[in-house]
Amino acid sequence: MSMQEIPPGSEVDGPVRQLDALPVGKSIHSSYHLVTMADSRRFLDNLKNLRLVTSVAIEHVQENRNQFVKDATASEVRQLERFISQIRTLAEQAEKEFNTLEYLLAKRPPASEDSGH
Repeated sequence: MSMQEIPPGSEVDGPVRQLDALPVGKSIHSSYHLVTMADSRRFLDNLKNLRLVTSVAIEHVQENRNQFVKDATASEVRQLERFISQIRTLAEQAEKEFNTLEYLLAKRPPASEDSGH
């Protein structure tokens, strides 16, 4: 399953807007396509959206966790545990991608500022 897919039966609070992404190749270490941007501006916009969505989600968790612990059914707790596991996996994948991106940028020859890209 790619990171863009939402499993059937998943619950979402409101509509989900798919971010603009272009699959272009296969990863050496997995069977799903990597998501890359031909346009660096769109790539940065997607990272900005990821930061914003993550920030709002964390804020929501902080504001509602105590009430959830107080009111959650056993079924909701099991669902929470699955979601936490999935989110941790995504966070680990994001960290690997960020590390790879930083490594590749460090290897890149210095470019002049605003070289038209």
